Parts: sequence; structure tokens; C-alpha cells
Amino acid sequence: MGPFTLLDFVGLDTTYYITHVMYDEFKERRFASPPLLKRLVLPDGTAASQAKVYDYADPNSRSGNFV
Repeated sequence: MGPFTLLDFVGLDTTYYITHVMYDEFKERRFASPPLLKRLVLPDGTAASQAKVYDYADPNSRSGNFV
């Protein structure tokens, strides 16, 4: 499983929350939320439940199509 597939399973809003917890704890830039993740998560702090990195609608596609 690659990193983007893992993001789809965990959820973008959960990942955003985890990056904030890690950054607050360690104060290291590498744990800060990436700008793209900030844009994908809604202003109220939750991502749309259908927000995914890949589109898995095609059953013949092994890895899905990048959204």
C-alpha cells in the first residue's frame, strides 16, 4: 500500500489532525501539514467524507485513478 492509498483509508481530515498533533508536540517543520492537505480539508477542519486522493470507481484499475 502506497502513501496516497493509505491517506484514502485513514481520511484526509484525520491525517490533517495528526499532522497538527505531531507538529505541536515536536515543533519540527517536517511534521507540519502540507499546503495541499490544508486546501483539501474544509475551513471548518473536516474533509468531505468523499474526498479521496484516488478514484477507485474503475474495477479494472489496480491502483485507481489520481483525482
